[in-house]
Amino acid sequence: MRLSELSAREDVQSATCETLQRHLPSILGASISVVGDPSAPGQEWRENRLLSAYHVGVPGNAVARHLRDEFRVTPRRFRAPAQFVVGTLAGTRAGLLLTSKPAFRIYPPIGDAASWAIVPGNRRVRLFDFAAMRSYSLLKERYSASTNDAELSVRYRAPPGPFPPIVRVGPDRRWFEEPLIDGRSLPRVAGAARRRNALQKATAALAQWRAGSVRSVDATAYSSKLLRIIREAASNSHRSALEPLGPRLLEMSELWNSLVSRSGEVSLMRTHGDFQPGNVLVPRGEGRPLIIDWEYEGERSQVFDGLTLGLSTRSPTGLRQRTQNWLVNGKLVVGNELLPALPSPTERARAFALFLLEEVVWYIEGLGESERPSALVSFLDQCPPLQGYS
Repeated sequence: MRLSELSAREDVQSATCETLQRHLPSILGASISVVGDPSAPGQEWRENRLLSAYHVGVPGNAVARHLRDEFRVTPRRFRAPAQFVVGTLAGTRAGLLLTSKPAFRIYPPIGDAASWAIVPGNRRVRLFDFAAMRSYSLLKERYSASTNDAELSVRYRAPPGPFPPIVRVGPDRRWFEEPLIDGRSLPRVAGAARRRNALQKATAALAQWRAGSVRSVDATAYSSKLLRIIREAASNSHRSALEPLGPRLLEMSELWNSLVSRSGEVSLMRTHGDFQPGNVLVPRGEGRPLIIDWEYEGERSQVFDGLTLGLSTRSPTGLRQRTQNWLVNGKLVVGNELLPALPSPTERARAFALFLLEEVVWYIEGLGESERPSALVSFLDQCPPLQGYS
């Protein structure tokens, strides 16, 4: 997520300083002071709004390359030439200095700071240590330690899978350490053919990891449980930012529930919960793609990961048309191997109705109060009507 987007939701610098102050002493095993005053004594760290990171004034080559490569390649063709040029220039040492400004100070200074990049995110602040090839994920103060539970259950002291292992966990379970993979997120990989190949490999790896976890449950009981969560959120909407959505949310959810209840049984299985190109990491060279950000992992319907990817539901623009095409012909551009056989439009509509209930619960439970309303409104606006299906 870009710093400009985060800044619309929170004071990014204050949140970053607060998070670093809490966790750095535990990670480094030393007393550390992080001060949000750029004129205070200590090691200067600079905010680079363009490249969405914090770094020291003259970062090392590995940091410069990482920040440059994460910016200058884009899948949006009309922006690609200009963004490549800007990213190349901004990733030089002079460019990093010119495109950044003093933000906070750390005392005593961190050794090898030129090999560090600090990247704020939605729930976490990430530290990349290119000297030790280690990455740290630090949970922000406003989120409970249970936010890390799913991630830890999948990747810490667990069987190998299509993900980097977690090798160390903080005593309060609010931060964890993992190997730093020298690579790029899938949307930042140059070449459409290479992106397609990497996504196919990641999708196949996820399908293999999920295999064997399927179980059948009563459709009415499961959808009713989801509906209760949505009703509770709607009924309490007067105390939250969801208030404008209450009646509309209930009306749509009741329709979806009525469709699902006609299915008899539904199949549930382990899911990643947010499987999209941005959560696929492609190592440089010939390494296998890895799937990252497992914080939403959990048991959901068998179609959840496939529809999240294949319908691009995290990017609601155009969702209505993509869904209508799938309901009619039963084929996704990507992600078909993550779906069970759904030969008829009616079966697909019922599966999609269940997905919608789960997706709304994902928004309600998974997103912070400040980000939830606009994201959920955009999603609901693009949901196709399902009244014509039985």
